[in-house]
Amino acid sequence: QFLRNLPESKKVFLLHGTVESKVLYYRKVLETKLLGKQARKELRLITLDRALLIKERTLLLNEVKTRSFFGGQKGVLLENISDKEVPIIVETLNTLEEEDPFLILTAGFLNKSSKLRKLIESNISSCAIGFYQTEMSFAEISNILEKWQVKVTENSVIAALRDFSKIYDFLEFRQELKKLAIFRSDEKKIIGICLSLIHISE
Repeated sequence: QFLRNLPESKKVFLLHGTVESKVLYYRKVLETKLLGKQARKELRLITLDRALLIKERTLLLNEVKTRSFFGGQKGVLLENISDKEVPIIVETLNTLEEEDPFLILTAGFLNKSSKLRKLIESNISSCAIGFYQTEMSFAEISNILEKWQVKVTENSVIAALRDFSKIYDFLEFRQELKKLAIFRSDEKKIIGICLSLIHISE
């Protein structure tokens, strides 16, 4: 829901959690939302190697202060970071200006006392979004079905799918739901498939 209505004031995004497929999926969603579909092809999204960052502390700051050679909005991606990189992130945040590129960060498990998480959550120009193992919400499933124009009016079916999502990897579950698009106008058929999936899971 947050990614649908991104505040214009946010320049730095931290996606963290134990569900790697979900972090990966929403990182791509975020990239497209901020930079468009052609950002990588147009070299407007720069991925930095974490190992190089540790060796060369000014690498991130230099990249953030460098404008895109091809013009247009630029983004910098830094994956799988941890509290070890906090001093480098702090330096970047302290010098961040409105015209600077977007900074997208990803990380694994970060507890509430994590220095990185606290830093991002407390900074006015940044935000953190966590993805931890849980079933998908009623709203998430409804939104996916709506996106693929799959008609399901029985709340009990969506509730059952929500329970089913507990045992599936996030991306695998989305693929299962996408198969329902073949029968998008045949609700009885869709309900039958949903119930069979749920039965198999039991």
